Amino acid sequence: MKVRSLVLWALLLVPAGLAVGGAGCTSSRVIRHDSLHPGDVFARSVVFLQGGAKYEFLRVAVYPDTVVGEYKITVERSSSKGGTADHAGVYYEDEIHAHHMALAAVDSVAIVRRDPAKTLLYATGAAGVGFLMVRAIDSGSSGNE
Repeated sequence: MKVRSLVLWALLLVPAGLAVGGAGCTSSRVIRHDSLHPGDVFARSVVFLQGGAKYEFLRVAVYPDTVVGEYKITVERSSSKGGTADHAGVYYEDEIHAHHMALAAVDSVAIVRRDPAKTLLYATGAAGVGFLMVRAIDSGSSGNE
């Protein structure tokens, strides 16, 4: 393979690999209101209310009459050491907050999980498309040389 082909491969596959590896593909399992029981705890979930509202949470806990979803917000803080402006600084801190919803208002909860099979399938497809693109570019440029 020529150096040009290797560079094309790198330009095509490295960003695709980073995107697939970093984000990954997900799937969800939906649990209807009837199947929610006090004591259930779900990580990374989406709560759908009967009115059509949708809330995304890091964690959801089900209680007898309430569903509590936890979400993260980043807060800007400032500090000053010794009370002088020369030592003042700004830093950011993550805070976990809770949102309470009536269990009767919840339509369903979707639990979001990474799906390695989908990720592998999409990565293979991206590599195949990249291979075809590199072959097409190589065959087009070989006739010009």
